[in-house]
Amino acid sequence: MKIKYIDKLFLIGVVFLCIGASSMVQAETLVDGTSFDSWTALESEWNYYYPWGQTHNGSAKMYIDQLSLYGGVLTITAETPDPESDYKYRSGAIHLKESIDISENYPEWSFYGEFRAPYLTGTWPAFWITRAGSWTHECDILEYKGDKYNWFNTYDGGWETTKVFVDTCLSEWHSYELHAYKKNATDVTTEYYLDGVLKGTHTLSGGMGISFWLIINLQMEGSSGSPGPTEPTYYYARNVIVTRTVAPVPPPAPTNLSGTPGDAMVDLHWSSSAGADTYNVYRSTTRGGPYDTIATGLTTNYYTDTSVVNDTTYYYVISAVNEYGESPDSLENNYTPCLTPVSQGKAATASSFESGNDPYKGNDGNFSSRWTASDSSYPQWWKVDLGSVQSINKACIYWYNSATRSYKYKIETSNDDSTYTTIVDKTGTTETENTVDSFSASARYVRVTVTGVTPSGGWAAFFECQIFSGEPDTTPPAAPTGLVATAGDSWVSLNWNDNTEPDLASYNVYRGTTTGGPYAQIATDVTVSAYTDNSVTNGTTYYYVVTAVDTSNNESDNSNEVSATPEAGSGAIDVANSDILVAGSVGGSYVDTQDSDNIYESITEIESGGRPESRYSYLEHKWTINVTGGTGVTFCVEAYQTASSDGDNFVFAYSTDDSTYTNMLTVTKTSDDNTYQSYSLPASLSGTVYIRVTDTDRTSGNRNLDAIYVDHMYILSSGGEPDTTPPAAPTGLTATAGNSTVGLNWNDNTEPDLASYSVYRSTTSGSGYSAIATGVGSSAYTDNSVTNGTTYYYVVTAVDTSSNESSYSNEASATPQAGVETDMYVSDIAMSYKAAGPNYSGLATVTIRDETAGYVDGATVYGDWSGATTQSVSGTTGADGTVTFESSKVRNGGTFTFCVTDVVKSGYIYNSSLNVETCDSITAP
Repeated sequence: MKIKYIDKLFLIGVVFLCIGASSMVQAETLVDGTSFDSWTALESEWNYYYPWGQTHNGSAKMYIDQLSLYGGVLTITAETPDPESDYKYRSGAIHLKESIDISENYPEWSFYGEFRAPYLTGTWPAFWITRAGSWTHECDILEYKGDKYNWFNTYDGGWETTKVFVDTCLSEWHSYELHAYKKNATDVTTEYYLDGVLKGTHTLSGGMGISFWLIINLQMEGSSGSPGPTEPTYYYARNVIVTRTVAPVPPPAPTNLSGTPGDAMVDLHWSSSAGADTYNVYRSTTRGGPYDTIATGLTTNYYTDTSVVNDTTYYYVISAVNEYGESPDSLENNYTPCLTPVSQGKAATASSFESGNDPYKGNDGNFSSRWTASDSSYPQWWKVDLGSVQSINKACIYWYNSATRSYKYKIETSNDDSTYTTIVDKTGTTETENTVDSFSASARYVRVTVTGVTPSGGWAAFFECQIFSGEPDTTPPAAPTGLVATAGDSWVSLNWNDNTEPDLASYNVYRGTTTGGPYAQIATDVTVSAYTDNSVTNGTTYYYVVTAVDTSNNESDNSNEVSATPEAGSGAIDVANSDILVAGSVGGSYVDTQDSDNIYESITEIESGGRPESRYSYLEHKWTINVTGGTGVTFCVEAYQTASSDGDNFVFAYSTDDSTYTNMLTVTKTSDDNTYQSYSLPASLSGTVYIRVTDTDRTSGNRNLDAIYVDHMYILSSGGEPDTTPPAAPTGLTATAGNSTVGLNWNDNTEPDLASYSVYRSTTSGSGYSAIATGVGSSAYTDNSVTNGTTYYYVVTAVDTSSNESSYSNEASATPQAGVETDMYVSDIAMSYKAAGPNYSGLATVTIRDETAGYVDGATVYGDWSGATTQSVSGTTGADGTVTFESSKVRNGGTFTFCVTDVVKSGYIYNSSLNVETCDSITAP
């Protein structure tokens, strides 16, 4: 789009320099200054009236005929009376069709216009942005309220205002401008200009990621006073220009990954990703990875994998790449290459079928066609006639929408199409993705009966059902390894390593009271690598072994033997005893979370109210658990979520009062892998504990209704009475004054269960102490919230892991003074790396201390990454004196080196000669 008024764009460009020029950041013009040249131009970019209608909170109603255009100028006329309504004035308003979204994708915006604005009592012209859908945020770029003062306003729950006197606001053209740009992840900086001069800088808290409307209107009376003029009032606008920066972003993840397996090959194809230059293909033999790279730099949206082995299931994901980076992975799909199935092309029938999705399409060898039942009623069956009695040993079913649906089904065989025998029963399954079932049977007819689907509402459907012949499988799985046993009060908890066989079906658990056996079977069909035995007697020693069973019912040898002796008072497993419904659609109840049995309590997001474009999905649910308590308390949950296109995950938190919650862990898994996530709670925790789960993304427009499925949730209390003995009071406290700072240091406590320290301060010796810092992790602290010339008195306490707090240390005092600069230095650089599939990034946590060994917060640390990636970064230390830097991600790892180049803070001197280390490195595999 061309720019008509080039001389007006100089100031607009200023905003794009706020966070530094970059060749990767692009400017985009939405309104170029010509929209008032004609009615066609206006109507292509603006809508008439307010976004919500013809009226607002004043005495005027808006009409189209109160607008006029001439010579690139929009004139809005307000006049009285208005015989068509109860409003006193007829006037006009327009709002921009394009919504305003200050976000990570569009981090900087500029709104510019030239106006001649009326100022008499009762006139109320405006040029402003306001939140779409609900009034919680607003920026007024031009607003006169009955006098010659322009109000530059920012509202985010409270008003921040800059008023400027403009004597010639109506008689002369003046330019009014707002620069709005990202301040941090949640807030927006707003800068207001009059005739190119900065007049005010405000903060729009919570302004990131919400949508705004841009409005030009002439309201009357209301906040501008009354009565208003009886003669016509005119408001003139020209050269309105709206620009924004477009942040460089990688392409979105590819979608619709599908494939066709064949003899020693898998053909893959997917939908193209907007903005992608090339694609990468990753593969694993384990659901969820880790993945190996098998192809990079593909310029097509298809690929044939010929490096596969028949009868092995492979899991694939695809990523898209452009000059700005690599997308997240696509949803995973799996395929099993194999010889031609004996069922392919044979006669097929079904209980019903949808027109165009006939039964024969379920075994025609075409993975783009499918059989679909005629409606959503169940059960529905599909059957193939193999032509003769054959030995068969495997069925591969490629379900429709398999990534999000769990089909419940059974497979039956018959020689006469009359009497059927069930050889596979998955009528209780919650498994998603395509399925592979191994068995040993002899039959002519094979029937697949679908008994239901989760979530409900879907029709029975699959792309292909492949039946294979071959010799029966007689090879058992390997014996499970790593079996361990933990005893509690009337229970023993078992855990072992997962077996890796693709045809693994379940585990069996055996128990004896003599080492080496004999053992009695106490559990069968255990589908996870963990089991809790609640049928034990305290004081008796039990011996356990576990076996693995495959889909052909071959059982492995025994695992290693373990033993455990349950004892009274040695601990407890406490499960949820109630639900608290807050926001979400709930399937099942808290009872379904009490056992690891693949029976789930599901909570699905609901949609917020408001205008459709500003709605979002959200969820919150709570449980209560009565915790026994002991010397150790751990929260454990086995849960997974639906795959989300909104970027949603689910956070578990706990509280003892249902008011203040502490986040514990985040569930990101999109399939049930039968693994647990855990979090160590305070050892002193007991009694009623509230557990809460909430979603993480409530961005306007993200309306997909995601769900979390909770299979097993409990709090494990280890044995023993709770610790009530506090640590000893810290000793050797000293205080050193600086310029607006006091550095504290004391001797380390020696208790093995020491958790942290708390710092207290007073301006009176011996009394009146208030806590100024808790959770201090070392025996030093820097107080930067002091006033020079004031004497401060300090004491310190120690806190253990059971939240027991010591008595006060000795008192120390100091009087900060101006002109004193304190040395600071790098005391530590802790290196680590983060892996995401084949991608790695380096992490460097830098700690800054002062000459008293106290932490320095608010210091700006500058540094350089080198090695696997090269970049310069900066960040600010927190209360613990640390700041963490993450490098750009690279594929396949390498050596990440980080060096501190400078540290800056007012009142401090960076003395690098005191550095414990200045550079450090780590190598990722």
